[in-house]
Amino acid sequence: MSFNLLQTYNYNSPDGQDVVKKAAHSAKLGTVIGGSVAMYDILLYSKTTGVFQRANRAAMWVIPAAGLGAMLSVTANLLGQMRNKSDFKNHLIAGALTGLAYGVLRRHWTHSLNGSLALGIGAAGVKDFFDRGGRVGSDTYDTRVQGLLRHESRHWGSRKELFPPKEY
Repeated sequence: MSFNLLQTYNYNSPDGQDVVKKAAHSAKLGTVIGGSVAMYDILLYSKTTGVFQRANRAAMWVIPAAGLGAMLSVTANLLGQMRNKSDFKNHLIAGALTGLAYGVLRRHWTHSLNGSLALGIGAAGVKDFFDRGGRVGSDTYDTRVQGLLRHESRHWGSRKELFPPKEY
């Protein structure tokens, strides 16, 4: 089983199709992100002692992050089914609603506002990026020839071919 965080399956099919697969993948990504934050919290921030306190602290981050990831994916797909469109507006609204749920979990209105703005704009931007044909972490091209960000195909001026020397 390949576990590549840069590759996502949420944008391979239109919104409203493969909802369970997309929700499971988003929950997996949420679990990884929540686990990373939990590790930071346990090791560097909180002063927990004992296994149960550390497990409680980890669960406090991992479970909501997985739930919020699945909520974002399911909401975007339900909006896609309702609107019969697969565009960035579904993800904008889903991100805003997920940000509101994050604010409810943190019990403060500023977390709701900031979470709604960040998740809404971020989810809409990612959806728009993939809708326009963007790829991240693809293995279909040679990075030595085209560059990691494909900057070799976008050059200024004339290109001069360089060959290795034949005699040393």
